[in-house]
Amino acid sequence: MEGKYSTVEAANSADTCLNCVAGKYADTAGSSDCQLCGKGTYSATDGMSSCVSCGAGKYLDTKGLKEESDCQLCSKGKYSSNTGASSDGTCQSCAMGKYLHLKGGI
Repeated sequence: MEGKYSTVEAANSADTCLNCVAGKYADTAGSSDCQLCGKGTYSATDGMSSCVSCGAGKYLDTKGLKEESDCQLCSKGKYSSNTGASSDGTCQSCAMGKYLHLKGGI
């Protein structure tokens, strides 16, 4: 079952499957462990089969985080239209003659 794992060998019931905890996921049935959500993504609930990408104007440079609020906003004067960004380097500086006075511009 996706979003779950089991460490029981030769299991014969889905009852042996456990939910992956927030910050982790299992995207294939028959997983023996859960993977950390990658940079640029998070998982806020248990039992996820995939992680959620940080929205545009945000990035996340750490694996295994659990909340949308863990995503960092691009700095003032920078923007990003990318989702799932994994570093501040994806935030681009405003063009000459333009400005952005708020964090998290898209």
